[in-house]
Amino acid sequence: MFEYPKINTLWKRDNATHQVIVGDYSCPEFGAIEKWNVTEKVDGTNIRISFRPKELEQIKILGRTDNAQLHPKLLEHLLSTFTSERLSRLEPETEVILFGEGFGGKIQGGGRYRKEPSFTLFDVWIDGWWLEFFNVMDIAQKLGISHVPYLGELTRLQAIDIVALRRKSRIAADPTLIMEGVVATSRPMMLFRNGGVPIRWKLKVRDLPHAGD
Repeated sequence: MFEYPKINTLWKRDNATHQVIVGDYSCPEFGAIEKWNVTEKVDGTNIRISFRPKELEQIKILGRTDNAQLHPKLLEHLLSTFTSERLSRLEPETEVILFGEGFGGKIQGGGRYRKEPSFTLFDVWIDGWWLEFFNVMDIAQKLGISHVPYLGELTRLQAIDIVALRRKSRIAADPTLIMEGVVATSRPMMLFRNGGVPIRWKLKVRDLPHAGD
């Protein structure tokens, strides 16, 4: 099972200060594409769940890397949620990989999201294909799990404005919690030339020059 592809911040960072350089895109594609599917970025830990129906070991649950240690309560939640019976609803021919965020509880201090650790889906790779986010939402519904909040099909500037305005999280139990940021995927989905990875960027509230906690 491969690791989830790195998502670049929208703009480059200054090597000395590590602050973003507004307007200097980290990839040229980001400035050329106007429409994006935008979702809320949830502050947690990356989770990968692989289901291969024809293998002896059908299910694998891993963090961002193969050696990442998962919080025991989060792992307990994942094992009880992602069973062979439930994942079989997706009917993959070879393999499906669910990518999501483990959040809440003591994960990244996520108690304001919810008291107990949980999982929210943000991407799906199935039989060699990356799914559009509307299909990701369908997968979440099929499995009876949550997906990261969808903020809309927006222009780049509209997505930046959401971050600049420090909007409240749509997934947190605490209504005063400001979202961590956004993730934007090209609409329609297009891939980078070097490896077939979807073109997408992220921007956190703390990345903006005026932003603070």
